[in-house]
Amino acid sequence: MATGTRICKICGKEYACCKTLRVVEGVFRWQDVACCVEHGQQYLDLIMISRGEKKQAPESEAIVSTNEPEVVTQKPKATRRKRKVEE
Repeated sequence: MATGTRICKICGKEYACCKTLRVVEGVFRWQDVACCVEHGQQYLDLIMISRGEKKQAPESEAIVSTNEPEVVTQKPKATRRKRKVEE
């Protein structure tokens, strides 16, 4: 299978993902947005709350958020260009 890397929408960690397109109407694939099932569930909960389809959890179960966004540094993409041979 063709694999690639993506950045987790919750923790910012780089993870390996399958590039094979598997789209089923109405089915959420956590592998497309998160590094693990738990982060996929957190991301889906945030989306459902933002759309108004789900009420926000009580404070004890709410996802902890800070006012300052987490800074995630990304590695530059590697390109596979052939180098010209100087003669």
